[in-house]
Amino acid sequence: MKDKYIILLLVLISMVIFISGLQWGLPSLNLNQLYFSKAEHLQKIIAEINKTEVPRSLYNPIRSYHPDEYFIIKTLQSVKLPSLRFSVEQFSIGGAYLYLYGLMLFLFTLTGIIYPSKDITYYFLNPEEIARFYITGRVLCLIYGIGIVILTYVTTKKISKNKLAAFLCTVLLIFSPLFLTNVHFMYVDIPGLFWIMLTIYFVLRYLEGEKINPVFIGLSAGMAAGNKITFLIVFFIPLVTFLIDRKPLKERIKNTGYSFLSFVGILIITYPYFLTSFHHLFLGEGQHATRIIFSPDFYITALKYGMGSPLLFFLIPGFIFTCLIKPAKNRIIVTLWILFFFFIMSSLSLKFARYILPIIPPLIIIGVNGWFSLSNRTVSFIRNCIIVLVLASTFIYGMAFEMLFIKENIRTEAGIWIKENIPAGSSIGVTEVPWQFQIPPFDYYVY
Repeated sequence: MKDKYIILLLVLISMVIFISGLQWGLPSLNLNQLYFSKAEHLQKIIAEINKTEVPRSLYNPIRSYHPDEYFIIKTLQSVKLPSLRFSVEQFSIGGAYLYLYGLMLFLFTLTGIIYPSKDITYYFLNPEEIARFYITGRVLCLIYGIGIVILTYVTTKKISKNKLAAFLCTVLLIFSPLFLTNVHFMYVDIPGLFWIMLTIYFVLRYLEGEKINPVFIGLSAGMAAGNKITFLIVFFIPLVTFLIDRKPLKERIKNTGYSFLSFVGILIITYPYFLTSFHHLFLGEGQHATRIIFSPDFYITALKYGMGSPLLFFLIPGFIFTCLIKPAKNRIIVTLWILFFFFIMSSLSLKFARYILPIIPPLIIIGVNGWFSLSNRTVSFIRNCIIVLVLASTFIYGMAFEMLFIKENIRTEAGIWIKENIPAGSSIGVTEVPWQFQIPPFDYYVY
C-alpha cells in the first residue's frame, strides 16, 4: 500500500478517536441545573461574581472539568492589543498557541459561531456560549494531534524505511493514553509536541543530505518553545545535529548560528515577555516555581501508566537494542533527545504526567525500530507474537480512557446522585479540603 493511503487511514482512525468525546466536561444547561436548582440561586451567584473578591469555586459553572483549560481563556483575555503582549504572570503559556487560538475565535466571532461578551455573568446565563470557546481550543489541539500522527509515521519511515514499523508506531501512539487524553484538552502540550516532532523530522532529513535550511530547523524548535517555556530545551536537537554533522567545521558553526538566530527570533515574537518572565519558572512563589532535584521515579511511573506496562516493557528492550547495535546518526539524535529530556524533566521538582509527552512518540519510534533491527528469524517470530499482544493491550487500555470521554462523566453522575438522593439542607462531608475541580456539580445554596 502506498504511503499516502496508509497516512490517510491513520488520519481517519485518529480523527474518530480524537473527535469522540470532544464535548467532555463542558459547561452546559444540564450542568447548570445541578449547580442552580432554583433560578434565584443563579441570580445570587451572579450577584456574588460582581463583587471584587469571591471564591474561585464560584466560577466552576463556566469552566470545563479540566483544571487548566480555563487558564488559556484567562491568559488570552490578558493579551494587550495591538502589541500582542500578555501578562507576565502567565509565563508558562506562549503566544504560538494563544495567537492562533485568538485568531480562530476572531474568525468564529465574525461568522456568528461565537458571541464574545465582556460581561462574564453572561456566560453563567448562557453556558453553551462559553463551551464554544473550549471546543474551539480543543479542535485546534485535535488538528495538532493529527499532525503529530502524520509526523510519527514519516519520521519512523525516515529511520527504519519500514512501512510496517511506521504503521505500528503510529497506531501505538494513537492509543497511548497519555497522548490520547491530552489531545482532547485545550492546552499547549500537544501543539508544542507537534513542533518538536517537526524539528526531529527536519533534522533527520538534513542528516540524510536533503537541502533543509537550518533557519527552518531553528524556527520549528522556536515554535515549540513559543508554545511552552519549558520547551526551550528543544534547541538541544538542532545543536546536537550540527555537532555530529560531517560538514566542515566552519559550515557547522554557520548553520548552528543561523538556526539559533531563527530560534531566538521566533521565540521573541511568540513569547514577548521571555526575558522578563523566565526567572519565574525557578523563582516564582508556591506551586508555580520549581527546584532542581533529580527524581526520575515519577516519570517512570508516568510512562508506565501513560502508555501501559506492556507497551513500556516492550519498548525498553527495543531502546536498548538500538543503543547496543551501532545506530545511524538519525537514531542517535532521537535517542539522545529521549535521554536528555527525561533527565531534565526528572531534575525539576514541579512534575505532572503530561510534561513527559515530548518523549512519547520518539520512545515508541526508537523502541519499535530497535526490535525491527533484529534480523534473526526466531527473534522475528517472537517479536511478532509480542507485537500482537502489545498492540491488543494498548488498544484496549487506550479505549478504556477514550470511553471516559464518551460516557457521562463520573463527576456529573455524582452531581446527579447528590441532587436526587441527598435532601436539601444536608451537609456534604469530604475527607480532605477539596480542590475546586475535585468536587461534583451541586447547588452551594442547598447544601
